[in-house]
Amino acid sequence: MTHSKSLGKYYLVEGIPIFHNLTESEIDFVADKIQILEFKKGELIYEEGKSDPYFFAITHGLIEVFKLNSANKVEIVEILRKGDYFGIISLLTNQPHSTSARCLEDTRILRMNPEDFRKVIHDIPALGHYFSKILSLSLKRGDSKGIDDIRNTTFAYWGVESGSEKFLQPLIGYTEKISQKQPILLKFQRNKNDHSSQSYTKIYNTISKPRIREILESYITKFEYVFLDLTDTSPEIRRTLLEFIDCIYLEDGILSETDQHRIKTDFLNLQIESVEVEDVKIRSLARKISGKRVGIALGGGAALGLSQIGILKVCQEENLEFDMISGTSIGAVIGAYWAAGFPWEVLLEVITEFDSFFKFFKFMDFSFQKGIFSGKNIRTLLEKHLKGLTFADLKIPLKLIACDIISRTEVELSEGNLVDAVMASVAIPGVFSPIHMPDGRVLVDGGIVNPLPVSSLSKEGITRIIAVNSMPSSRIAVKANDKNPSIMDIIVNSLYSLQYRIGKYSAQEADVYINPVMENSSWYEFYRGKEFMEFGEENTRELLPEIKELFE
Repeated sequence: MTHSKSLGKYYLVEGIPIFHNLTESEIDFVADKIQILEFKKGELIYEEGKSDPYFFAITHGLIEVFKLNSANKVEIVEILRKGDYFGIISLLTNQPHSTSARCLEDTRILRMNPEDFRKVIHDIPALGHYFSKILSLSLKRGDSKGIDDIRNTTFAYWGVESGSEKFLQPLIGYTEKISQKQPILLKFQRNKNDHSSQSYTKIYNTISKPRIREILESYITKFEYVFLDLTDTSPEIRRTLLEFIDCIYLEDGILSETDQHRIKTDFLNLQIESVEVEDVKIRSLARKISGKRVGIALGGGAALGLSQIGILKVCQEENLEFDMISGTSIGAVIGAYWAAGFPWEVLLEVITEFDSFFKFFKFMDFSFQKGIFSGKNIRTLLEKHLKGLTFADLKIPLKLIACDIISRTEVELSEGNLVDAVMASVAIPGVFSPIHMPDGRVLVDGGIVNPLPVSSLSKEGITRIIAVNSMPSSRIAVKANDKNPSIMDIIVNSLYSLQYRIGKYSAQEADVYINPVMENSSWYEFYRGKEFMEFGEENTRELLPEIKELFE
């Protein structure tokens, strides 16, 4: 085991789902208390019967939690992945570990000692309340010496009657299929006439609040996922149920913003997500519930990044639906089309606009003011398909990365005009004119600060990530005029050197890494787009079994 550098603690903490709802100052506070540890494959993190309580959270890798049974044979309790936390019960009860934890691969872990953990839950009441509930549920099931981690989660739907059949039942079905764990659906309603044919549904008449709490606690300790249908529930019973709910899916129009704010104020740990039953992507939501959302981070690389179209082609042909996309520079362009739902053939049409050097040269609009090119022709090309679109119109959530050149800080763009955001993300300093945003910020290429935006996915709770680094490593020979490099070669190749290394570091958090860069190619060869696309497709098909595994 080795201690890692403290670089990027904030982003690592932010990437753990349990910390998602904390404020920036609260995440800073937690980050200040944690250590980053690196474990090798096969190393033990803690051992059954030993008393060394810590809070642990995984930022990369796989961990096997196991115990020895009466026959002294290893019994697997659970497999933990990126984003999971563990060690809580031993930490809260000050008892020896009831299990052992061992790394199945090289793993990075966040660790917090008992003293700092007590400070965190004291100063952040929402976390204190959450962990108290975890301990209470463990004790109620009479198993405080059992599994050293409980992540039971309670979800509810509140909407129209038809929503239960169209939304809730399919959601439960997919959650069971994805998680391989049996869920339960509870209904507390005025009468018991609704005799559901679903084996996972239990219906109760309206009864006393203590009895409701007893029933809920009983199911929460037995089932990983508990669902509640609040559609035909009385207001007083519904309020009792809200104490136990982690996330409520609210049909649009059921509650006013004022009422939603009141509920959030009264129940600090409750998440409210608005849904439109007819439009919601239920499989994606089930992956989110199961903690198995899949995302793809698309890096920069100028023309070399056109290989990402080949990745899009393979994913669309294999019907692989991503839950989120992040992109920077050329990855922002590909990501925007991808998230908007355009088929890969549309991007192929786009790159044929400059499929010869002559066409590419005509496409460039020389400026020599704040950049060699103004970028107007690029905007015109993008607006052919993306004009008028906002992030809210996209079929897949998208985050694009730019750099605020005045403050020299990373900017995540996820709302507003889509073309403006893409233009900001591709504005290579000195090559293209910077983009002046309506709020006064001056933005340039996001590759300067985050050339491979894996962190943008991690902090949104995406636990299964594909990283696409289209920057060439020093081992890949690229075209360049060695004797008399142009100003463009100097600028872009200087960025390549730094951005490849940063991207490679970022990719450590990813599950699948693709680096589709052709030998003897260069950043300006947009007229070779079809070649690059085919090369990206070839690379992706080689990794297809690993990619598909992320969706299973």
